Amino acid sequence: MRPTLNPEESLFYDVVLINLLGPNASRKIQPGDVVLAVRKSRRLIKRIEKIVLVEGLQQYWLESDSKDGQAYYDSSFFGPVPKQSVKGVATWIIFPPHRIRKL
Repeated sequence: MRPTLNPEESLFYDVVLINLLGPNASRKIQPGDVVLAVRKSRRLIKRIEKIVLVEGLQQYWLESDSKDGQAYYDSSFFGPVPKQSVKGVATWIIFPPHRIRKL
């Protein structure tokens, strides 16, 4: 998710606050949100990506804004993500101190 998270000029990894989405979550996911998505394949993969498109009510299209080699390990690689795979929305960068801000 560079440059949104972990910019190259930073010496530390960003730590983000995740607002977990429960079954009764009142917050709606919108394009531009940075979310935590969990994919279960041969192993559990946790990704933080940006919502680009909400497809109906059941799927999301996630894209990375990275410019490195992992830039395409997002929905352009594995397709739309089911709604139940999105576990939360990143709301704040809380560390390092000079990067504290609302996402």
